[in-house]
Amino acid sequence: MRPGKIALFIFTVLGLLLLISVFSTSDRGVSSGIELPGFKIKYPTTSGFLQQEKAEANLLADSIVHAIEAVLPEEEFMPVIPDFSKIDTARLLRISWPEHKETYVNELHAYLESGRCRILHYGDSQLEGDRISGYLRNRLQGIYGGSGPGFLPIKQVYEQLAAEITVTGNWLRYAIFDPTQVKLADMNYGVYASVSRFTPIEIVSEDETKTEPLPLFTAGITIRPSGKSFSRLKQFNHIGLHYGNALVPVEVGVFVNGELIKESTLIADGAYHCFEIVTGSTPGEVHIELSGTISPDFYGLTLDGESGIQLDNIAMRGASGTIFSKMNASGF
Repeated sequence: MRPGKIALFIFTVLGLLLLISVFSTSDRGVSSGIELPGFKIKYPTTSGFLQQEKAEANLLADSIVHAIEAVLPEEEFMPVIPDFSKIDTARLLRISWPEHKETYVNELHAYLESGRCRILHYGDSQLEGDRISGYLRNRLQGIYGGSGPGFLPIKQVYEQLAAEITVTGNWLRYAIFDPTQVKLADMNYGVYASVSRFTPIEIVSEDETKTEPLPLFTAGITIRPSGKSFSRLKQFNHIGLHYGNALVPVEVGVFVNGELIKESTLIADGAYHCFEIVTGSTPGEVHIELSGTISPDFYGLTLDGESGIQLDNIAMRGASGTIFSKMNASGF
């Protein structure tokens, strides 16, 4: 098609569109179109098509907008200052002291300065990961001496900042403050309110352990200093493996930096014991290998220095502190 014919076609179409706009009517500039029986075809008017319409002021809309944008006067705010002059300061207590305050303070200082003092810091989930406890421990150890992070559970349920604990084997954790778990029959959870086992809870008598053949289970615990904690917390050379309720002998092998330094057997008399590991300096890695048919209840690990303050972080998520009355007192 020639250019002339194309131009003629375009102008013809535009002319027809402009002609149709003659039949379009406007409703005060709100809408325009061609009225047909039963419906309306929206179409611009001739003046709208040629952009000849002038905007009309909508006084009603302008009045509404002006009312919204108007700045309302604010009332001056006058703070109410409480009258502290009527408070009896003699009745204010920042710390709840026992009856003989001076005697208590002197005894507390004596314990802190005794050269070996262990503090148990109980709390809820706010203490998890050694929060709060790590700061308090570092400050107290800086004043009274001491090193090491103290207590750590074997089976970890959240990240610990105090030390790196990794386990091998089928370790299970039983906590008295966890309502989703089966409770121990003797309710002996120790002072740390939870135990770890490398075999499930078995209802087995001592006679049955001597006659029934049981499979041998192995498990491991690897301990490393934390790279995220205070420098004092990274220094320890006294490691305690706390356990109880041992029904059968369990073999133990201790490796420090890959070298076997100790072999022994856990005492199977059902009572509480602490298997101690002492090194000359802070080890880069300690691995404890365990093997037995029935796991004892392991109350946890303690990583301590030679002397000074030891502060244990005992976080009990969801606990209100009422669990102690339910626990076996012999565990304390």
